Amino acid sequence: YKEAFGKFVINKEYVEFIKNKEINEYAQYISNIKGENKEYYMFLQFILYKQWMELKKYANSKNIPIIGDMPVYPVFESVETQYNPECFEMENGKFTFESGTPPDYFNENGQKWNSPVYNVENLKKDNYQYLIKRFRYHLKLFDKVRIDYFRGYDSFFRIPIGKTGKEGSYTDGVSYGFFNELFKDKTIMVENLII
Repeated sequence: YKEAFGKFVINKEYVEFIKNKEINEYAQYISNIKGENKEYYMFLQFILYKQWMELKKYANSKNIPIIGDMPVYPVFESVETQYNPECFEMENGKFTFESGTPPDYFNENGQKWNSPVYNVENLKKDNYQYLIKRFRYHLKLFDKVRIDYFRGYDSFFRIPIGKTGKEGSYTDGVSYGFFNELFKDKTIMVENLII
């Protein structure tokens, strides 16, 4: 890939692609972790996106829809939490809760999912734009998107960091307020979401 990057000639398609704020954030985030050139990761994302869209177009031409999967949360260490910390339950730059499930017959301590939970009040402040952008981008990559853990949008189980599911509790999610805003976006059709 590095040899291809070294020979790559910037074109209009690439210039348009890298205008995407999230692509720039991802490239910066990965370059900070890996200690590599940010432009290299932008190039990799461009090639991946171009090849993926060509594959999707071919599949669609054969009447094959592509179904993607969207987890309700990102992981703790991700570009999403790095550039959108206000969207998650945090205090003084540290996560305060983890997503998971309460104890049950199979696990007396419940489950911990290694992901943060949303700060619902902060998401409401700009009419859930962070979540709407997430959905919009997924529906650009896929014809239909399966929402993994749809229930988490209504209410979710959160566990204080360092505790088990025994100390966790359910709290209200983004619920109808979010979905009402989501479907105001004319590019997002309810029939393209799978729950």
